[in-house]
Amino acid sequence: MEQQAVRALQKNLGGDYTLKLPKNEKLVMITWKDNSLWYLTKPMTDEDTAETYKFQESSDLGIMEGTVTVVETKEEYENGENE
Repeated sequence: MEQQAVRALQKNLGGDYTLKLPKNEKLVMITWKDNSLWYLTKPMTDEDTAETYKFQESSDLGIMEGTVTVVETKEEYENGENE
């Protein structure tokens, strides 16, 4: 099943989805627009650390609940700097 279709089902019916960002990218913001998940990233600085975020939805009645887990990774190089 296409990734966008999977995310749409998870958004509408609840469920969990994991988004792994490209290496050395830092999450700035995330949101839904219709059935698409949009996220803004920026390059990590030397001071940034990789983090994991949970973007959660729940209805007023608690019926539809979903979680998007966003995972950052930081690749260190031999000289201790990022790419």
